[in-house]
Amino acid sequence: METASAVPPVRGEVSDVTCKCTQLTDLPVPMYDVYVVVKDNKIYFAGGNSPDDHIIHQVLVYDTNTEQWSQLPPPGQYYAIPAIIGGKLVVIGGRLSANKEKTNKVTTYNEVTQTWMSHYPDLCIVRSKPGVVTYLEHVIVTGGATDGDKVQDDIEVLHWTENSHWRMVSIKLPLPMWGCRPTICDGNLLIVGFQGANMAISNDVYKIPVTKITAPANEQDVDDISTEWTKLTPTNYWYTSLVPDCFPPVIVGGWDKHSNQITTDIDIYNYSSQSWKKIGSLLYPRALTTVASITSNSFIVIGGCTKCDTFSNAKSSSLTVIELGELNFSTDCCDCEQ
Repeated sequence: METASAVPPVRGEVSDVTCKCTQLTDLPVPMYDVYVVVKDNKIYFAGGNSPDDHIIHQVLVYDTNTEQWSQLPPPGQYYAIPAIIGGKLVVIGGRLSANKEKTNKVTTYNEVTQTWMSHYPDLCIVRSKPGVVTYLEHVIVTGGATDGDKVQDDIEVLHWTENSHWRMVSIKLPLPMWGCRPTICDGNLLIVGFQGANMAISNDVYKIPVTKITAPANEQDVDDISTEWTKLTPTNYWYTSLVPDCFPPVIVGGWDKHSNQITTDIDIYNYSSQSWKKIGSLLYPRALTTVASITSNSFIVIGGCTKCDTFSNAKSSSLTVIELGELNFSTDCCDCEQ
């Protein structure tokens, strides 16, 4: 992988940001809307979609040091969300590969035996494609589709060091949603875009102090939960992707449903003006892509679709490193070339 000199991470205001793109080894198969987690210089892929139906049942692994692909034994779940809990790789919820039924299983990969096992408790309810994020010793699971394809607005939390059980949180999501990718941003649980009931897509942005979600049940305010969430300015695009753990928030690609066009834009949120501002461009248009943070100032953009016809236009040659650095924010600053 080509590298560049170290530059400071993005923090605070957005007056000095630039980006640089570097292309990596191709995906082994076309993939879009995939979910990833990073551990020990390896990116684990699960929960996504592909024209190759076989691949959605697998967990793929990309080694950022060697740029090599490998594959774990199938976990028996698909549309499950990967996470790292207590240093262990897990997949959460989804559907059972054997019968396609939605599940509440939390399955852990044993690196010694190279098998999947039950180690952490199962979720309170079945959830396909919930939002999952970890914060300190907590795992937060939001929404998802349950039996009868009902889209949920509830949240459950596991305090994994206690290894006890999942508990439902009194605070609900702003709306029922699934397919969202929450992240922790400057002490807040941040949600950028999601799918709601009846496959409705949204470009809305919400945040809430993460401590309100992780607080013990007896410390949560249940009297006025409707005003807990703050709604930020919606993104410029639907099916955009949020850079994990980045402040201010940065989004990548997406679909402008008004013009029916996929974008190359990389945008950052300016809290002062409460608006999204372009800071660079991808090598080519992509929506339903996935982003994995790999250093304090760089991330990998993975897969995605170049047109609205998602299956036939999912890209296979689509791993790109984006490095964020300091330059004039007002400059169209990405020095990528096709």
